[in-house]
Amino acid sequence: MAKRGGGDVEELTPREASKLTPLLSTQILGALYMPTNWRVENRKLTQAYINAAIAKGAKFREGARVDSIEIAAGRATGVRLADGSLEAGDIVINAAGSWAGEIRGLEDDRIRFYPVRGQILCFDGRPGLVGPSLFSANGIIVQRRDGRILAGSVFEEAGFNKSVTLDGIERVSRAAKTLAPSLASMPFREAWAGLRPASQDLLPVLGPSPTVGNVMYAAGHFRSGILLSAITGEVIADLAAGRKASIDLAPFAPSRFRDGTARPVKLADWK
Repeated sequence: MAKRGGGDVEELTPREASKLTPLLSTQILGALYMPTNWRVENRKLTQAYINAAIAKGAKFREGARVDSIEIAAGRATGVRLADGSLEAGDIVINAAGSWAGEIRGLEDDRIRFYPVRGQILCFDGRPGLVGPSLFSANGIIVQRRDGRILAGSVFEEAGFNKSVTLDGIERVSRAAKTLAPSLASMPFREAWAGLRPASQDLLPVLGPSPTVGNVMYAAGHFRSGILLSAITGEVIADLAAGRKASIDLAPFAPSRFRDGTARPVKLADWK
């Protein structure tokens, strides 16, 4: 799939993979190396987006929960906040992540969003110890520039509960040790959990609502939110300004749930 998308992919023998990343288990059968795949510090990227938006005149209302989209004569007039106040607007963009389905007013679109919990373990290591990020069918290992090593992750339907659980810790630890056994001796630093925003078919939902013309979705990115954040912002900005999107959005159209073309995928069957 990466090759079809124009990416660089090299098939490595176990010896070649171990030379590139000595931490790898000696039990590996082979590996794929993708040298043009990069990683980013998600917290710093989020702050950079915030700073850039403010510099362009955006205003943030922190701690203000959106209860519903106010609709009159088939068009949105703004959003109703939990305190009853109305924030008026010409265009409404639902980019509420895991909470996108909690906002009332778009029930006729027939889109269900739900949170998928992931748990991450963090260890202290020396910078450069891991090398390239490691991915397997059961887990991932990513190192930050300051030496922190992140291991994850599980996929759980636990509602909006962001607790770290003993079962999650055990599953992530087992997967990490299988992939890189020497992590067992690394000092533990912290653990946390987050929520991935999923749609019924586990694909992003991008573009105009099929029932309310001046409402758009930028939601349902599941495990690829950071990866797709820049292109999502670009295409939604284009649509909001009346320009044609730079990519074909048909596979991600919100209307697919209403017209029955979306194929639901169970989380338990996803890999």
